[in-house]
Amino acid sequence: MNRIAFILLCLGLALTSCAEPLRVNFKSADITRNSEGTMLAGFAARTKLSEGLHTPLKAGCVVFTDGQKKVCLVSMDMMEISPALADELRDSIQARTGIGKDNIILHCIHTHSAPRVGGKWIEEGAPNREFYYSFKESIIGLASETILDDKGFRRFKVETGFCRHNISHNRCEEGGPIDYDVYALRLLGRWGKPICAFFNIACHPVTKGAGNCSVGADYSGVARQIISGKWGCEVFQISGGQGNMDPAKGPQTAIEYCEECGKSLADSLSTIEFKPFPMDGKLELATTVAKLPYRLPVVTMKDIHAFADSMKVEYATAFPRFAKDVEGWEEQMEEKFGPDAAVTSQDYNMTGLNVGGLLFVFSQGEPFCEYQQSVRAAFPGKTVIFAGYTNGQSLYVASQRAFDVRKGYEYELEQDCVYSKVPYPMSDKMPAVFLDGLVSVLKEVSK
Repeated sequence: MNRIAFILLCLGLALTSCAEPLRVNFKSADITRNSEGTMLAGFAARTKLSEGLHTPLKAGCVVFTDGQKKVCLVSMDMMEISPALADELRDSIQARTGIGKDNIILHCIHTHSAPRVGGKWIEEGAPNREFYYSFKESIIGLASETILDDKGFRRFKVETGFCRHNISHNRCEEGGPIDYDVYALRLLGRWGKPICAFFNIACHPVTKGAGNCSVGADYSGVARQIISGKWGCEVFQISGGQGNMDPAKGPQTAIEYCEECGKSLADSLSTIEFKPFPMDGKLELATTVAKLPYRLPVVTMKDIHAFADSMKVEYATAFPRFAKDVEGWEEQMEEKFGPDAAVTSQDYNMTGLNVGGLLFVFSQGEPFCEYQQSVRAAFPGKTVIFAGYTNGQSLYVASQRAFDVRKGYEYELEQDCVYSKVPYPMSDKMPAVFLDGLVSVLKEVSK
């Protein structure tokens, strides 16, 4: 070994020995307050306000630090928050704590049994207004307290595990792609005592259907109540590529089906044999914006009006309510972009996170399960936690297969833009751009 190589080796060893080990802090909060008598999110067919509580709505906040920076991840039992609300919450947390906004990750599990926190339902005198404000207060307070509580941070170890579940099916295509994989991780403190745990699954939390108006975290809340006792800590969900994944029987009105799915998932989780994960002391975070192309190279207000007119004609008889919704969407696009609109792409924010060798990737929107499978295939031998519904909701991110097959995917490809407040349907070039963004941001934190 030459002299220069020897000096570099010694310097590397010295820096490694001086590096501060990763530490973690975890807190949780019940966010159910003021949820009674609200309009629940997710099902356009719902007409009644919430009645009763099935399982509590909770939020879990885990903050990692390497002594130089902190990264805050919050998993919430909510269906969605808008990009604007996500920005508001993250700005407030940043103002209280000084942590970088990019280092604040807000994830929703996408339960369709949590109150809406946008639109007319939170206006003055509306039924969801009190919940809206108490929800914001809870999330900002939880994240800020966890970030600022320096005495609460402790060294930790990680155990990872894997199982398969049987509660999903492809809701768009009979015989289409399904991801039955469940990844789980458990954080352990001194003497191996569990701090908290998360499991990563792709299945829409919609078991109760539009006809059931009880508040809750759907099958996730049932499974977590069971498995938390077995794992010895609070357990939270990270929802993955479940855009095309529904419960096997589809949404049901009976609460019994929700219980059945939750217990089935808990049974699967109970089979996991956790193994120690070899942490490398690294904490890396990166962000990117994927510019997803629309079906037209440039979308003008004339294009939006023409597309709206075609949908109003097509659905006026069979789906008059949707035709009415199209009119509202058209007005919102006019207000948002103005008469001189010239829009070229939909920005999708993505975050890559490396915690001691554990890889996380977060995206806005509702990705199909194929993205989850493709990203994991791109990082063989790595544990990859894949999450949609993060830092603001947007439209379904259909896979390349959906564009190729088309039949069965009409809503996701043609109509979702109306409810997602996007000016035009996406191009069939979109899947490649989206996947490239996911892989690129993970590569950035894996260097």
